[in-house]
Amino acid sequence: MRQAWLCGRDPETGKDYKHLKDKVEARILKVGSVFAVSNYSYAVMSNHLPAEVSLEPSSAMNWTDADVVDRSLQVFPTKEPEQMALKRERLLGNTEPWQPVDPGWRICPGSCAAGMSTSPAWSMPNTAGVRSMSP
Repeated sequence: MRQAWLCGRDPETGKDYKHLKDKVEARILKVGSVFAVSNYSYAVMSNHLPAEVSLEPSSAMNWTDADVVDRSLQVFPTKEPEQMALKRERLLGNTEPWQPVDPGWRICPGSCAAGMSTSPAWSMPNTAGVRSMSP
């Protein structure tokens, strides 16, 4: 098992990670303020972080794609500040609504709703270059 210390003194190495506690706490508060999340409680402990949060989808209902990208870039900025605009453009580049790659994918065959299906819960038509597992 790998050990990791968020803050406090590592008893094995003696290294003090106390300086990270403020950074971890600031990150929790930032994520809560940027995204549609409410932080009810949290505790930054030496080797773990229990948190009680609530997703607030109603607060994000009116966000545009640009709002979502801008909020995401606040929490996950680029390493080079001059690349921020490029990353924003790339993230907003696909303005088409999301579509499944292959409309032949089915989540559930028609008969599985009645509980009578003998086929798997999902299936995909055999395409070129993909070999079927059945004989």
